[in-house]
Amino acid sequence: LMALDQIEQAQPNPDAALIAKCDRFCTTNADWDRLYDGGQTLDADSLAGENVRLMDEIAALPARTASGRPAKLQAVPALWPAVLDDFRAAG
Repeated sequence: LMALDQIEQAQPNPDAALIAKCDRFCTTNADWDRLYDGGQTLDADSLAGENVRLMDEIAALPARTASGRPAKLQAVPALWPAVLDDFRAAG
């Protein structure tokens, strides 16, 4: 008998698109922060459109697997920092 993790690895991950979008968003968001903080606002603006598109796509995709949930959780603080600050302030 195959172990459960071997079975899951053998099948396509239903969260593959979500994970890829979250990874891409985290990368482009960090690049945007670096460029914007460095005063390169025109270069930062070129990433802003992609970031907005990715934010909408990530928000629309549910995390359905054990690998999809942490990927989305990693992207959430970068997606909606003000929302998280509100939750933290509320206790």
